[in-house]
Amino acid sequence: MTDTITHPFSDEPIEEVELQDAPLVKVMAQLRFPMIAAVSEMAGPTHFQRALSHRYPVMREEKQIAAVMTGEGQVIQTGAGTIRRFHGLADGWSVSLAPDWVAIETTEYTVRADFISRWTEVIAALQTLDPSPVVYDRLGVRYVDRLVRAEANEDLSVLVRSEVLGALVLSEGMSGGSELVGVFTQAHFRLDNLQLLARWGRIPASTPVLPGIDPIDEVSWILDIDVFTDASGTPFLVEDIAHASEHAAMHAYRFFRWAMTDEFIHRHGNQS
Repeated sequence: MTDTITHPFSDEPIEEVELQDAPLVKVMAQLRFPMIAAVSEMAGPTHFQRALSHRYPVMREEKQIAAVMTGEGQVIQTGAGTIRRFHGLADGWSVSLAPDWVAIETTEYTVRADFISRWTEVIAALQTLDPSPVVYDRLGVRYVDRLVRAEANEDLSVLVRSEVLGALVLSEGMSGGSELVGVFTQAHFRLDNLQLLARWGRIPASTPVLPGIDPIDEVSWILDIDVFTDASGTPFLVEDIAHASEHAAMHAYRFFRWAMTDEFIHRHGNQS
């Protein structure tokens, strides 16, 4: 049996269920901090790289370009920076380091404890930078699930709560050549010192709708949950950041479990 979640923001206890066939596209965490110019230098992140080389032995450098659009519609480049990408050997995990942020992302998520453990290693590695962060400004954890084929169409009503389906219920009564091509919902919640941004809906084939998530060549249904805190000037303490990250991930999981039905959990958890 699974726990039925009556409200996405209740205090009722919930046990994490490991989904052996989870439809996760990507799981990410990001920490923003005041600029560290040395990261852009060739040897700046040498010790950071060494601290993580046991998991992410491949480093590649990318250029980040910032631009704005004027009132006349002209795009003006406002700056450029260097991003270092650290990859595992085809294991679906990577770390990105820029002068003012660090992030981890994976397509091979298993359980929260493993994700937070790897993320804590990354946060700790920031202490090897010279200078290292003394405060941070923003922390976020994001989960993106995507259903495809039958699950994104005729099976959706048994996998997703009716409160979440929204306008998709209208597609059941359409006839003839009529169809609901796509629908996308966004909800923004404030939870004490956290904020939760949830976006979900049916996405037409080859349609980009979410930053960092590539479109696919078939209709899909996406649930994107981003939990974050704007904490400008918060002291940089590895243990505190790890705890805050786990707290954010727990809220994301609670919203996910509320949005999906027990049938979804049974199906993707391979439970009887």
